[in-house]
Order: sequence, then C-alpha cells, then structure tokens
Amino acid sequence: MYVTGLALVLRHLLDLGAVAALLAVCTAVGLEVLARLRVRYDVPLEALLFGLSLGAGVVATVLLGLGLAGVLGGPAPPLAVLACAGVGGRQWRVLPGLLVGALRSLVGSGGRARIATLTVSGAAACFVLLLAIAPPADWDSLMYHLRVPAQFLERGRIFLPEDNLHVALVG
Repeated sequence: MYVTGLALVLRHLLDLGAVAALLAVCTAVGLEVLARLRVRYDVPLEALLFGLSLGAGVVATVLLGLGLAGVLGGPAPPLAVLACAGVGGRQWRVLPGLLVGALRSLVGSGGRARIATLTVSGAAACFVLLLAIAPPADWDSLMYHLRVPAQFLERGRIFLPEDNLHVALVG
C-alpha cells in the first residue's frame, strides 16, 4: 500500500518525531554515563552535546550487538531502545533544563551578529527538516541507506547482501 498526499507528509512528520525521541533517549543515556563517570560540564550546551554523542555511541553499539547476535528482527530493537531509555531514566528530569540552558547560552547577549548567525542556522535547519519530510528520491538513499537496513531487519541479523558489496566497506 502506497501512501501519498497529506498522509505521506504526516507519516514523515511522525518519522521526524521518532528521530527526536531517539535523540532524547541517546542524550539521556549519554548523560547517565557521564554522571556515573562523574564528569560534569559547567555549560549546558557542552553537557547536551557530549551526552548526545556518547549516548548515540552506546545505543548504536547495543543495536549493532543485536544485529551481530542475529536478533535484530521483531520486537528486539524497540525493546532495546526502551531499555536504554530506562538506563537514562534519572536524566529525563535534567534534559528539559539542559535544552533551555543550551538555547539561552546560544542566544546570550551577543547582539546583532549572534542573532544573525542563529537566524541563518535556524533557516538552514528548517530547510533540512523540509527536505526530510519529502520522500527519498536519490540513488544512494534508495539503494543503500534504506534498502540495506530493511534487509537487515527482514533477516534479523547483519549480513553481506549478495547484490550490495558496499556493506563490506567501512564508512
């Protein structure tokens, strides 16, 4: 069944919401790891960025382990992400304050140059989000970025597809 029109746009907006939720889970996990390592940052933006980076690595490693163990199909990936959200449970209360603090540190009292920079950055972010809402049409997305992970999920494990040797290349 193909989805077209407004339903397609709404589906892509739902996908963007799922990505935002996954980024929040990654950030919470990263902040929890940093808290357990007793690493503290004075600037909220730094804590947010380092937490996101570290948490994304942890969640990706968990999902990679599922794929290598051959349990990538079925409910395992969403349950693994929910388990990661549980691991970062204590950080969910801190996350909104860090977001507000990061926005305040970005805006600050910088004047016209800072506001112009933020305006251009915001416009670029909106442009990228609008592109994300549209359906994929380029060769790389259709042949590699969407098809190969779908094959991994269908088989329930990570493998080398017969017709796609790019999986064997790092990067």
